[in-house]
Amino acid sequence: MELVQLLEENNISYTINTKGLTVHDTLYLSDTTIVELPEDLIIERDMFIYENSFKKLPKRLTVKGNFYVLHTDIEEFPKDIKVNGSISILHSKIAELPEGFTVEKDLHIENIPIKELPKRLTVKGNLHVSHTDIEEFPKDIKVKGSIKIVHSKIAELPEGLTVEEDLRIDNTPIKELPKGLTVKGDLTLFDIDIKELPKGLSVGSLSLVNTKITELPEGLSLDEIFILDSPIKKLPGDLIVKNSISLNKTRVRVLPKGLIVNGDLYLRGSPIKELPQELVVPGHLDLGGSPIKELPQGLIVNWNLVLEGTSIKELPQDLVVHGCLDLRGSSIKELPQGVIVGGKVYWPQK
Repeated sequence: MELVQLLEENNISYTINTKGLTVHDTLYLSDTTIVELPEDLIIERDMFIYENSFKKLPKRLTVKGNFYVLHTDIEEFPKDIKVNGSISILHSKIAELPEGFTVEKDLHIENIPIKELPKRLTVKGNLHVSHTDIEEFPKDIKVKGSIKIVHSKIAELPEGLTVEEDLRIDNTPIKELPKGLTVKGDLTLFDIDIKELPKGLSVGSLSLVNTKITELPEGLSLDEIFILDSPIKKLPGDLIVKNSISLNKTRVRVLPKGLIVNGDLYLRGSPIKELPQELVVPGHLDLGGSPIKELPQGLIVNWNLVLEGTSIKELPQDLVVHGCLDLRGSSIKELPQGVIVGGKVYWPQK
C-alpha cells in the first residue's frame, strides 16, 4: 500500500485493523505519487492534500482535525466524509458540495468551479466564499459565525438574513442590502456599488471603504464606525457610537451637535472644519491634516490629542488633555495659561 510506505518513510505512527487504516498524527500529502487512498481511512489530527495527482477522495474518510485541499485535481467531495474541524478547499476542481452538508467549524472555499452552495448547508463556524462563480446565497443556509463574501458573483442576499458575528462583502455585484438584515458583529462593505443602507439596519460596528453610500439612516446605534473613501457628507443627528469613530477621507464637514462619542475620534485627513462646543472625547482625538482652524471651548480629551499638520494657531484656555498633546507640524508655539495636559507635549520642530 503506497500510503503505508509513505508513513513508514516519514516515521508517522499508524495502525491497521479490520476497520481500516488509522493515522495517529497530521498527514501531509504534498506532490506524492500516490494514486488513491484506502477506504475507511481515519486521520486523528489534521490532513493536508496539496498538489497531488489523485482525483477522488476515499469513501468514508474521517479527519478528526482540520482538512485542507489545495491545488489538486480532486473533482468530488464525498457525502460520507466526516471532518471534526474546519474545511478549506482552495484552487481545486471540486465543483459541488453535498446537500445537507454540515461543517463542524469553518468553511473556506476559494478559486474552485463551484456555481452554487448546497441546500441546507450548515456551518458551525465562519463561512468564507472567495473568487467563485456562485451567484445565489441560499435562504436555508445556517452559519453560526461570520460570513465573508469576496470577489464573488453573488448579486443579492436573502431578506431577513441574520449573521451571528461579522459580515464582510468585498468586490461583489450586490447593489443593495436585504430588508431586515441583522449583523450582530461588524458589517464591512468594501469596494462595492451599494448606494444606501436599509432603514432599520441592525449592526454592531460599521465599516464603509470605497463605497457609493452618500448618507446613513436615522436611528443607528453602533459600537464603532469607520468610513474611508466614501461620499458620505453628513452623519445623522441621532447617531450613537459606543466606541470609536473614524472619518478618514470622507466628505463629512460638520459633526452633528448631539453626537455622542464614547471612544476614539479619528478625523485625520477629513474635511471637517469645526467641532461641537463642549465636546468630550473619552479616548484619542486625531485631527492630523484636517482643515480645522480652531478648537471649541470646553473640549476635553481623555487620552491623546493630535494636531499634527493643522492650521490651528492657538489653543482655548479651558482645553483639557489627559494624555499627550501632539503639536508637530503646527504653528502653535505656547500653551495658554489654564490648559491642562497630563502627558508629554510634542512641539513643532524649530
